[in-house]
Amino acid sequence: MNRIVKVFCTGADQTALAKAQRTLERYPGFLLIETPKKELAALAHKYPVEDITDLYTIHAGERAINTALPRVDAAGKRHPHLAYRDVKPLPPGKHHYLVQFIGPIKTAWLKEVKRAGGEPRVPYENFTYVVRANEKQLVRIAVLPYVRWVGHLPHRARLAPSAVRMVEGRNGAALRRTRKLPSVLTVQFFGPEDLRGGMAAVKKLGFKILDENPKARVAIVDARFANEKQLERLSTIHGVRAIQARSIKRPSNDVAAGIMGAAGNPPPNTLDLSGKGETIAICDTGLDTGDPGHIHSDFAGRVAWIKSYPITPDFDPYIRNPGGDDGGADLDSGHGTHVAGSALGDGTASKGLTGVNGAIRGLAHKARLVFQAVEQELEWKNPAHLQRYGRYLLAGIPNDLGILFADAYRKGARVHSNSWGGGDPGEYDEQCE
Repeated sequence: MNRIVKVFCTGADQTALAKAQRTLERYPGFLLIETPKKELAALAHKYPVEDITDLYTIHAGERAINTALPRVDAAGKRHPHLAYRDVKPLPPGKHHYLVQFIGPIKTAWLKEVKRAGGEPRVPYENFTYVVRANEKQLVRIAVLPYVRWVGHLPHRARLAPSAVRMVEGRNGAALRRTRKLPSVLTVQFFGPEDLRGGMAAVKKLGFKILDENPKARVAIVDARFANEKQLERLSTIHGVRAIQARSIKRPSNDVAAGIMGAAGNPPPNTLDLSGKGETIAICDTGLDTGDPGHIHSDFAGRVAWIKSYPITPDFDPYIRNPGGDDGGADLDSGHGTHVAGSALGDGTASKGLTGVNGAIRGLAHKARLVFQAVEQELEWKNPAHLQRYGRYLLAGIPNDLGILFADAYRKGARVHSNSWGGGDPGEYDEQCE
């Protein structure tokens, strides 16, 4: 039997209602009913109802864009919008636009965007995708029945507050675990071809390129002599997705055991899972002596490979040992050895200890280990940097994380552990992604 599904709308603008109606007409059995909020509240007590109206807002930098106000209507006419009141008109050609859909994005909808001439680049937020298109293509995209709103991705929204503060000479409130490399910016592009095409423009603005990774779509630039105007122009280079202050990654592993419910001695393993036959890769400070033949007894005979990664080029202006590499040993904090033990230490060293109920071992105590050491000793030129950042940092982490993962994969690892982080709390940067 056929079932009628009723879709209730409240407080929607007429453009949105018309679009919803056109969309639902494509699917037999759906009926759109505009209903007062009181009646909707009563229905919510009786049926499963979800209010998604708060998702019809797009956060672009410091601005919240109300997408109930159209930018392009069904006739293709462009309307003024409060979020763009002080933005200059765009030059002819392709630009990156925010395209918000009426709900969770479907593959079929993105195909129709492509058919209209648009190029979907990356997801954004709240049913929104970043799409590259020209003016004519944008109009064709805007009138698709499942597209709710379109508007340019503001250049200012591509500037992280940390980048603006750095260039303005303001650091803001110091957070205990947040460290930024002084006057160094990470410039993320939408694609490798965007990065390659934009490097000349970056240099022309006066920024020195410290490192560039087309595969990772990231360039690291020296911004010591940059001003606010140069930073704003940097954000307008075609293909620039985000500009952030270069964060220094720091070891972090103090809450993992509690989250996994594995604090203290591991409980009896009723599934008899030991990690046998698996290879685990760990990227961290270093592993004990760094020599697989003379290693901590909890890992003896199971270390398949250790590699140390040298200091990345973006530190070069600040140190006396560019490209320095002190090897795979855990010379400073012991953090990497601790993390490896959490994952696959077999408990040999803890056998017979008083007050311990059995050996203290990792959850995959029979797995093999691939270790990637990224902590390096930095010989700072400026004593103030030594005091602020310390002598040992995770300065060997490649700006293209694909290098790390590919190396580990080639050595047989299919699990990769990274107990480190950095940057502002909640900041979703290119390495998180």
